[in-house]
Amino acid sequence: PATPAVADAGGLALDEFVAGTTAASYTVRLSVAPSASVTVAVASQDPGAVAASASTLVFTTANWDTGQTVRLTSQQDADGADERVAIRHAVQPGSASAYLGVAGDFAATVDDDETPAIALSRRSLNVAEQASETYAVMLTTAPQAGSVTVAVTGAADGIGANPANLVFTPANWTTAQTVTVSAADDANMDNETVTLTNTAAGGEYDGLAATVVVTTTDDDAQSLRVSPTGLTVPEGGSGTYDVRLNSQPTATVTVTVGGAGNGVTVDTDADTTGDQTTLTFTTGNWDTNQTVTVTAAEDDNGVAEEVDLTHAAAGGDYASLAAGARPGVTVYTADNDMPGVVLSRTALSLLEATASLGGTQSFTVRLATEPSTSVVVSVTSKDTGAVALASQSTLAFTNTNWDTGQPVQLRAVADADANHEQVAVISQAIAVGTNDTTEYSRLTATLTATVEDDEAPNIVFTTTVDPLLRRLSLAEGHPANAARNLAVRLQTAPAQDVTATVTSADPGAVAVTSGATLTFTTTNWNVAQPTRLTAQDDDDGVDETVVVTWAASTA
Repeated sequence: PATPAVADAGGLALDEFVAGTTAASYTVRLSVAPSASVTVAVASQDPGAVAASASTLVFTTANWDTGQTVRLTSQQDADGADERVAIRHAVQPGSASAYLGVAGDFAATVDDDETPAIALSRRSLNVAEQASETYAVMLTTAPQAGSVTVAVTGAADGIGANPANLVFTPANWTTAQTVTVSAADDANMDNETVTLTNTAAGGEYDGLAATVVVTTTDDDAQSLRVSPTGLTVPEGGSGTYDVRLNSQPTATVTVTVGGAGNGVTVDTDADTTGDQTTLTFTTGNWDTNQTVTVTAAEDDNGVAEEVDLTHAAAGGDYASLAAGARPGVTVYTADNDMPGVVLSRTALSLLEATASLGGTQSFTVRLATEPSTSVVVSVTSKDTGAVALASQSTLAFTNTNWDTGQPVQLRAVADADANHEQVAVISQAIAVGTNDTTEYSRLTATLTATVEDDEAPNIVFTTTVDPLLRRLSLAEGHPANAARNLAVRLQTAPAQDVTATVTSADPGAVAVTSGATLTFTTTNWNVAQPTRLTAQDDDDGVDETVVVTWAASTA
């Protein structure tokens, strides 16, 4: 008690959820009465993990022993690591002399909400001999120690996997990478089964693994060939798969499709009335694929159903096929009543330092379904040095405004390099006051913002007609609006002459009627030159969308 000190409660633990929604408080006071006022600076040593509400606390000779509150707020990040952050308290110059040099740290730990894991799109594959199937691999969190290599091992018995190694970095970890599994032809009549193990090496992912069981369908034995063996069908829509025999039967074979239910129906003959469930193969058409159409009915729930379709064979030497020779099809329904964060745009372009032509751009955020409780969506830029939020970063949704889009404005940030940037802008939801347990907890949607640098060589539009979305509307057969001019120039001075060639992907719909070749020199590079586009009249009643390209070339 006789020694001046900054006294506190010791430490706090926080859960990492959406930034600004998970917080805890502690108090700070002095241990002995000062002779004059004491100012204590409060600073988080890692504001990206934990933010402190107060930057300074002032204690006087009257309130020195009264605790003052500091509120700590956890910050959301994409990694899967728990953080331990020191909150530094240091007495500032000008304070009572006995307290000069006094400091104290307060420990805050953040329990991360992302768990590193290897995610696979499929856990089992049926591959016919001389055929292939694929599955996708991705990481669940951003790697913290550089790159992570996922090695695919276990290929054997004529079953191969390509590529054998997948490399994920902090830049591409959210992008699924595809592994192709192939089955070679062999002379036996066995269906082989191997387990492919996807093992990670690197940082916090070191040693994590996930497996895929691969079974081959031998082409030398009596069996059914079904492709694909996994099918995703949108609710209210349909999909198809093919069935044929693996070898010529001794007599006509009937294959019956079973297992339909939970709103999933099958039809083996689209030309007849009603749903048919049988396929007929003869000694003449046994090796011709026959199509099964799978339809998912609309429902009112938000559940993605899973149905396993079976195939039974009767007739000839196919009457007693073993289960392994009658592969099934797993049908997943993509429910259109599923909760989700919906963006009005999934991509946009920003001009780095040309506010008049779109230095800022907007998109809207809404919910896909009515939430069971209030939901806050936090919008964050993964690179604020390139793309910053020019409006609010948190959006509140209730059961009355959930389907109304709320605007978010992004702004390009000027920098000194000459690089175009691509930045992920993530909108993440959490249900308020529910301990992260409801249907909207942690759902995300991502928009890609491309920043076109104003120091990089480029062809830029000067016509003020939606220059960032680069869309132009023409009215077919309309005298005033059937043709428009678009003017372009170079963004930076070239070292030599540049020729821009203009081409239409569909001249029968949109023709380049003038300005098909534009020449820019070292002196006129910044003078806009026009190209005239004209809608071509046709006899159909269909609107066309045509891409017109300005392509630059030099000697």
